[in-house]
Amino acid sequence: MPFGNETTETLSRILDTPHLSSDHPLGAIVDASFAARGVESRRTTAPKVCWGAERFHLQKSAIYARLAPEEQHAVLVRLTELNLSLSYFIEKSGHEYAAKMIQTSSTLEEKTLYALFANEEATHLRMFMNEMWFTPNTTSHFHPVLPALAEAIEWGGRDTLVFVIQVLLEGFGIAHYSGLKETCMDAGLKTSLASILRDESRHHGAGLVLAKAKRPDAETADQIFELSRRFIRSFETAHWIPAAFDATGKPLSSEERKRLFADLDFGTTLGARMARLREMFEKVNYRELFERLESDGAFRVTSV
Repeated sequence: MPFGNETTETLSRILDTPHLSSDHPLGAIVDASFAARGVESRRTTAPKVCWGAERFHLQKSAIYARLAPEEQHAVLVRLTELNLSLSYFIEKSGHEYAAKMIQTSSTLEEKTLYALFANEEATHLRMFMNEMWFTPNTTSHFHPVLPALAEAIEWGGRDTLVFVIQVLLEGFGIAHYSGLKETCMDAGLKTSLASILRDESRHHGAGLVLAKAKRPDAETADQIFELSRRFIRSFETAHWIPAAFDATGKPLSSEERKRLFADLDFGTTLGARMARLREMFEKVNYRELFERLESDGAFRVTSV
């Protein structure tokens, strides 16, 4: 699997697919198709803060408390942007994933399953786009998981992808989306997240069935190890909250970052992330792969 410039090109190809112009006639056909499925069109006004300070435990932070109200608002707006944009990119990647799995599946039932997945991922993407007042790209709304996600879809074999995308990533994503739903302050988005969670649970469940049905050969096991390691480390190094303070025009110093992490007990949060990722290997009894990753230090919390 490539690194460097090829990784950047893969990220752009998989996740920065351009949009048609707003007046393109195909847009009306897409809109009508979504309307027939009960998906509303984009709202004329969407709230710029969908999650409050409590979602991110910022009420515990002395640094956040010292900010002026408008600066606190700017932090929460940026965190809403980052949560929506990550969800946008994950669902956008679902188009590419479903297309690849349709091509590489050998039975009609599996092709049908992934065709249905594609429909659901497109619906999820539209639901998130309906909430967005901005257009994300992988530079302005970067998350460390994005390169790992793009590389997995581009280079991963079919059996590798079943585990890495449907078991590991979607299994972790269910917990993430559940947290977003429970703490969301916008009723429309909260309803959308509930619907998305029902679909993602089926995707994850299908992944468990397929992963348990076929044990990985040596080549697949090596791919799963490498891609899982990248995913796990990307989640351990994802530190959105201090980065969101940049929106105030007052980036945190290294000492302030340490204080913020301490106030938020961020090490415990990262430990919980690693525990959830460990659980995904237990679900399919991938003991040898889990032990390889454990020996490699993949689950170790080192960034705070």
